[in-house]
Amino acid sequence: MSKPTISPAVRDRLYPVALAAVALLGGYGLIADEMIPLWVSLVAAILGTGVATVYRPAKTLSQDGDG
Repeated sequence: MSKPTISPAVRDRLYPVALAAVALLGGYGLIADEMIPLWVSLVAAILGTGVATVYRPAKTLSQDGDG
């Protein structure tokens, strides 16, 4: 199964756009002011962990059986 590929350029733009979207939602009152930091943390966790998980190197076993 092939991994989905997101170019580094797209990822570089995705993070600030996602955070700006949360800020705009808060600015328009769709997200309560107290909830904005929680949404920012959620976006950061999903993007950071999700992208890191997808793009981590594949684990391989060494020739001698270690690891």
